[in-house]
Amino acid sequence: GTVFFANNRNILKYDGNFWEKIVTNNLSITRSVASINNVVYTGSLKNFGYWKWVDGKRKYISISDKFNSFKGLEQEEIWKIFYHKKKIYFQSFNYLFAFDGNQVKRYKLPALSSYVYLVDGKLLVATISKGVYEFLDGNFIKKFNVLNDKPVVIHGIEHYKNDFLVGTLTEGIFVINNKNEVRQFDEKFNQVLKNTLILKMLILEDKLIVGTSNNGIYIYNLQNKTYRNYNQNQGLISNTIQTIKLDHKGNAWLG
Repeated sequence: GTVFFANNRNILKYDGNFWEKIVTNNLSITRSVASINNVVYTGSLKNFGYWKWVDGKRKYISISDKFNSFKGLEQEEIWKIFYHKKKIYFQSFNYLFAFDGNQVKRYKLPALSSYVYLVDGKLLVATISKGVYEFLDGNFIKKFNVLNDKPVVIHGIEHYKNDFLVGTLTEGIFVINNKNEVRQFDEKFNQVLKNTLILKMLILEDKLIVGTSNNGIYIYNLQNKTYRNYNQNQGLISNTIQTIKLDHKGNAWLG
């Protein structure tokens, strides 16, 4: 398999043995990268597109420029790229762009949002001030609130058993049941998380992996409700974990 990384300067490709640097030749920072059906897509400031081989070199082809997708917009950056129902989605904090191979449709999110999450085949939009919406057939349908009394930045939504687990930047993790009732996930664990910031959260089998801003990762066992912490003292290069990705073998990659 192959893993792609984006940083402030270039795109990096790693096949398990060798690294390849893909020079972007662009002053904009690449904010997102995704490999979908063997095509590499990237997103940056007011631009998104894909890379293809031309005369033995990788060349960037802008989808957004072709369809004038950012017309009338300012300072929108693409922070996430994903595939769903034969469309490729590019997400900024205010808009969702859907590309079907022939055209790009632009949708204004209900409010300023952190991310759009693909959970059990549903696109869930995590707004900061208006709760969580489902994007369905071009419409945004309100699903639930996490905290009714104040804005909350959501950095992870996972489905576990019959509930949603929602990870927030500063307030810990919450459980949303099928009646949209909200409760704290684990008060003791949440107290630990409130001393740091949750930047990423996902489930791997019966483990909940939480990436933080200043203390590495926490791995919480959903069966016995115990957890372990791994940070620079255990060998991590950085205590700031901004992203976690799973490969097809079930390995978790930290960025």
